[in-house]
Amino acid sequence: MSVALRNLYLLVSQRCNLTCNYCYAEGGHFGESPRLMDGATLRRAFDTMFPLASKSLVVSFFGGEPLLNFRLMQEAVSLGEDMAGKHGLRLRYALTTNGTVVSNDIVAFLREHVDYVAVSLDGDESVTDGQRHFLRGRRSVHATVLETLARFREAGIAFALRATVTESGMQDLLGTVRDFGALGASAIRLVPAFQVPGWKNRRLTRLAEELYAVNRDAMARAVAGEEPCYGEQFYRIRGFMNGERMHHPCDAANGVLAVAADGGVYPCDHFVGNTAFRMGSVHDSVWPGPEAAGVQALLSGNSVEQRPTCRGCDVRHICGGECPANSVAASGDISRPTTSHCTLMHRLYPAIGEALRRSASARGESQRGAVR
Repeated sequence: MSVALRNLYLLVSQRCNLTCNYCYAEGGHFGESPRLMDGATLRRAFDTMFPLASKSLVVSFFGGEPLLNFRLMQEAVSLGEDMAGKHGLRLRYALTTNGTVVSNDIVAFLREHVDYVAVSLDGDESVTDGQRHFLRGRRSVHATVLETLARFREAGIAFALRATVTESGMQDLLGTVRDFGALGASAIRLVPAFQVPGWKNRRLTRLAEELYAVNRDAMARAVAGEEPCYGEQFYRIRGFMNGERMHHPCDAANGVLAVAADGGVYPCDHFVGNTAFRMGSVHDSVWPGPEAAGVQALLSGNSVEQRPTCRGCDVRHICGGECPANSVAASGDISRPTTSHCTLMHRLYPAIGEALRRSASARGESQRGAVR
């Protein structure tokens, strides 16, 4: 790889105990046979990937539901610590979980070894249980996740919350953010589900209004001297105003890689199962090879300057372009963003930017008045 590896996603489980009506992973198995990663694949993954990292590497346990393969996660930490010393790496661990698989051993493991825990929760009980269900049994997913979060708080485990916002399940997003904050979330993300294109215009309008309210609240907190744990679009605009420019939406295949349960290598977890973006396997005698180089070049060449639909866009260097995996899922083309994504960006970013400029101007006037 031409760029040092910073984040390695390990799909230790391509099984899930839930079914969610928006799941891009097709129930956690990504269109393949449900399976768990084995120890031989884990070792090959570390043998292959650790030499590609420079000084620091995040190993992210992912799925499906990764805690269905908790034994291998334990093995990964033990093996990883041993190998990190040999490679001179600072190793950290992250976990993305649906929050419904927990035990005393899991809580102790997370407290001792995992630096970042992200839990999926879509909103209140009506939204979460309307979109996410157990494969077996009639328990409430929402209630089960709340029980898990209570155990995390009691154990002193910091956690982030991630809500998938769907067209049918959208609610008061500022209220959702505040509720998540009351649950003790250290970071909050709201992610619109644009894998399937065609949100109705009136629903996009409401989504823009809801996200604008969230970002205005984050901005107000920042002005008051806080560092809000939400408001992704506000942070991007603030960065842009400070000279930062987004050329890609993410670092897929350029600092980020994912290893599937069978050892297949992909640019990130969103591409797992898509053979057109398979970058070989950790079981190959030599990796990286031509497949990896080809996919990396394809994604590197998909910048907002090179995308035909992005190069003339006013907000391209704030947005960075749509997630390429979402574009592929919707149209089969990484360079063709969904209409829903672009419409939202064009409505949201100018409004937040104008509010931020007005706030900065008012703050400047206030400071000048104080000097006088």
